[in-house]
Amino acid sequence: MTEDTQPTRSKRLEGMLWASFAGDALALGVHWIYDPSKIREISGELDSYTNPKEGALLYHSGKQAGDFTHYGDQALALLRAVREAGEWSPQAFVEQWVELFSGEDTPYMDKATKETVRNRESGVPLEEIGSLSREMEGAARFAPLYVALSDRGAEERIEAVKAQARLRHRGAGSAECAGFLCETADAILEGATVREALERTVRDGPPDLNTERMLLRAEKVLDRSAPEAVAELGPACGLPGALESSMRILLEHGADVEGALIANTMAGGDSASRGLVIGALSGAAAGVDGVPARWRDHLRVKDEIGEAVEAWMSGSEGAA
Repeated sequence: MTEDTQPTRSKRLEGMLWASFAGDALALGVHWIYDPSKIREISGELDSYTNPKEGALLYHSGKQAGDFTHYGDQALALLRAVREAGEWSPQAFVEQWVELFSGEDTPYMDKATKETVRNRESGVPLEEIGSLSREMEGAARFAPLYVALSDRGAEERIEAVKAQARLRHRGAGSAECAGFLCETADAILEGATVREALERTVRDGPPDLNTERMLLRAEKVLDRSAPEAVAELGPACGLPGALESSMRILLEHGADVEGALIANTMAGGDSASRGLVIGALSGAAAGVDGVPARWRDHLRVKDEIGEAVEAWMSGSEGAA
């Protein structure tokens, strides 16, 4: 990609949103299957959305190709909350989130979800209902809020993204991870490559994460296959492993959205939360034209995402 063909800011924002959701949807069929050889055996090279397969059915029974995991569902709840409220509102997000987990088609409720629900039902103050888990998932769903606030100042955007993460995960590092992802996206939107953005952002990364060390660990396994590297860095939900594994795949693939998300899904484990992150950052680098049209077109809520994109793009060019 030459300087003359760099995506516009609005194209980058669109790419960020679409690719983040695509990263979760692509992982649905084999989410939380930790054995990469098993994934390949039951799915081949996963380059399109599929129904949940053996292993993933335990968590995502009833879902169909083009649906999201419970992580993507929560990102969608965040998108809906911001659109309906017209601004970032913690209360609106919690209401959307509660509705998501109290309907007839309730998604899988993981430990962090159950703890957050118990806290809310017990009358815990809103800002303290989040679980004490130290996972990347709360940070990973940052793209809808980032894009919605793309015309605001960086500080306001970062604080909002950190706040939404705390509503589910108050463990050390989770909100800081959200802020780190925002700052990395800021650098990409300013024209940095994915690698340049990561190298720039880790220098002043949050102490609770030691992102500089994490990037070094990701660099050290670049000569290994993605499944091998992810297995070593951490294939599960928790920090720092989930972020290190995401960095490793981003370092290899950069703005290649398709290559990055396929490699991520085939590596196994908590591929959905990594997919939200990898999709957001590679999508910001590539722009919307770099996100496969088949992935955008086959998301089951593509119209809703498209409407959000149209609503949020006004004023995005030249925004802070």
